[in-house]
Amino acid sequence: MRVIFGSAKGRNLVSPKSKNVRPTTDRVKQFIFDCLGD
Repeated sequence: MRVIFGSAKGRNLVSPKSKNVRPTTDRVKQFIFDCLGD
């Protein structure tokens, strides 16, 4: 996973190996923040 906002912006994080956890795609995050900004 890659951090795209905040003080840790640009850093990579290790994600759990569990199949129950999936990172949110950049496209979905952009959509959410665009909706919140309106």
